[in-house]
Amino acid sequence: MPKRGSNIYKRKDGRYEGRIAIGYKEDGSRRYKFLYDHTLSGLKEKMAQFYTIRQNQTVSSLKLTVQDAAEG
Repeated sequence: MPKRGSNIYKRKDGRYEGRIAIGYKEDGSRRYKFLYDHTLSGLKEKMAQFYTIRQNQTVSSLKLTVQDAAEG
């Protein structure tokens, strides 16, 4: 079962770290963007802005199977 949640953690240096999945690497593992802020509310605001920007962009790299690529 996949993990769900906000991926926000408090670091030892006192800052908050947020992790956002942005796509996949060539080996199939997830790629992440890391955001940092000194306050939890500030980090949540940054993450919300990033999510809205990401939703407005089109997907540039689609995962295709070999069969789909050969037919297209």
